[in-house]
Amino acid sequence: LKSMIRIYIIEDHEQFIVTGIKRMFSSPSREGITVVGSSPTIDAVLEAIDEGSFDLLILDLWLQNRLPLQNFRRLKIRFPDKPIIILTMEESFKWQQRMFKEGAFAYIKKTAGKEDLKSAIEMAMRGEKFFPSDLKQVEKNKDNLSKKKFGKFLTPEIEEILTLLSQGYNHKAIADHLGVSESKIDKVLKELREKFGVNNSLELVLQLKNLNKKDSQSE
Repeated sequence: LKSMIRIYIIEDHEQFIVTGIKRMFSSPSREGITVVGSSPTIDAVLEAIDEGSFDLLILDLWLQNRLPLQNFRRLKIRFPDKPIIILTMEESFKWQQRMFKEGAFAYIKKTAGKEDLKSAIEMAMRGEKFFPSDLKQVEKNKDNLSKKKFGKFLTPEIEEILTLLSQGYNHKAIADHLGVSESKIDKVLKELREKFGVNNSLELVLQLKNLNKKDSQSE
């Protein structure tokens, strides 16, 4: 029999969000996923639950104390072997990058459907990262792209812009670092998004990583 995945939710809007997730997985025997508990604060989790009572944590990025990185790190120290999924309304690319860098297995919007959340949970339990469904087309199309095809766009300056972007710098910080106008950074990234057929900066960085990986494997 398939083992049950036990999730614990840390969310300060428990009545709405937690109830909604419980409703999604209201048939644990069919879904293979069950909500075993929830808490509104990190302190409550650290004090109230034992690592043997759950398999995976779902964490709201912005709890009332508003310390996302500290919250995440405290959980990782206390439960180093438990996957953590971020569930949030925060759309910032910077925060997505930061949380994946910290070790999150997924960064999911609270408006996401059951399919995405279930996939994220199941992949995290296999030790795999999950990216939202709007990035799946980018992954699917990576074999149709080549660095050679877009080589003329990937100048040293653009490579540096993309490197800074992947490290979480915003457009203004990149412009200040390179000594150029913010409007120039906006224009360069807009042109790259159009050339690569992506919708936002996160997709762009992921696409470049795919191309770099593909090039290194072919060498």
